[in-house]
Amino acid sequence: MTFMSQFMWGFTTFWGSLATLRKHKGLKKYIYLPILISILFLFLSFYLLGGEGSAYLMSLLPIEQGGFFYWLIYSVFFVFAFLFSVLFAYVFANIVNIPFHAFLCSAFYKKAYSWSEPDYSVLQVIKVSIYFLIVGIIKTLILLAISILCFLLSFFPPLSLFVAFVGLMVVAFDFCDISFEILEFDLSKRFHFIRRNFWQFVGFTCGLSIVSLIPGFNFLFMPFMILSASKMVYELNNKGD
Repeated sequence: MTFMSQFMWGFTTFWGSLATLRKHKGLKKYIYLPILISILFLFLSFYLLGGEGSAYLMSLLPIEQGGFFYWLIYSVFFVFAFLFSVLFAYVFANIVNIPFHAFLCSAFYKKAYSWSEPDYSVLQVIKVSIYFLIVGIIKTLILLAISILCFLLSFFPPLSLFVAFVGLMVVAFDFCDISFEILEFDLSKRFHFIRRNFWQFVGFTCGLSIVSLIPGFNFLFMPFMILSASKMVYELNNKGD
C-alpha cells in the first residue's frame, strides 16, 4: 500500500462506526448509555457550577446588585463557571464511562472477530492489572508532557496548526488506548504500533480533526470514535496474519 492509500484507509475507518453499528446492533447499548451519562453530567455541572454556583459566589461579594461592576464581575464569573463546568463534566463523565468503553471494545471484538478473553487465574489478573496500571501512569505522564509542550509551542504562530494537529494525534491515541489495554499491548508495543501504521493513524486523526470543528462533539459522541479506533487497532494489528 502506498502512503496515500494507507492514509485513506485510516480516514475512512474513522467514519465506519455507523456501518459497524448497523452490522452489530447489539453494540448500541454500549454506545448510547455513555452518551446519556455525558449529557447528564453536562447539564448537572451547568446547573450546579454555572447557574447556582455563580449566583452563590456573587451573593458573597459586598457589591450592590444591578450596578455596572456587579454585572461585569457576574459575567466574568459566568464565563469561568461555564468553562469549569465543561471541564468537570468531561473529566467525571469519562471516568464513569471507562467501563462502558471497555465493554464496547471487548463486545465488538467478540462479535466481529470471534475474539476471546484470556483465561487468567486470580493471581494472574492481579499481576496484569498492576502491570497495566503502571503502564497507564507512565503513558499519561508522557502524553501530559507532549500536551504541555504543544501548549507552549502554540504561542509561536508558524507552528500553531502543526501543534493543533499533534494535539489531535494525542486525542486519537487516547481513543485507541482502550483497545491497547484489552489486547494487552505494553507501552513499547503501543508506540511501535503507531510508528508501524503511521499514515493510517494520520488519516484517522484527520477524520477526528473534522468532527473536532463541532464544539462538544468529541465529548458527547466519544463512543463512536472509540468504536472506530477499536476496528483500526484490531485490523492493523492482525493485517499480517
